[in-house]
Amino acid sequence: MMKILPNSMERSPKTTCRHAFTLIEIVIATGLLAILLGGVFCSLRLTSAAQRRSMRRRKALHVIDNTVERLAAERRFEDQAVRAALHDEFARSDLANAADLQPECMPSDAGWRLVVRRRGGRKIASVEVSRP
Repeated sequence: MMKILPNSMERSPKTTCRHAFTLIEIVIATGLLAILLGGVFCSLRLTSAAQRRSMRRRKALHVIDNTVERLAAERRFEDQAVRAALHDEFARSDLANAADLQPECMPSDAGWRLVVRRRGGRKIASVEVSRP
């Protein structure tokens, strides 16, 4: 004779339910997040450095532009006057506080080359000014 069991007593095949992440999944997700955040912070640092260089270059070009305008207004184009005007405009600017920058005025075939460069020799800005 066969015994009949009520529904609550019937045996069902074991089913597995997953309700949480495994440790390896958490470690991999954390590693990927760290790599992603490292890339973001590196790109932000590079962007801010490029912005500082661009701002310095803009200020250096502004100094040179002011020098050229001053020379045109004063109508003085001797070598000593050009050098004095460039150094004076540089001293008035924010760049005078930067210890690693220096203005230079070099004669060229057509006139003068006005340059603001780092002390190591790298040019920040340079403009060729012709003699009138």
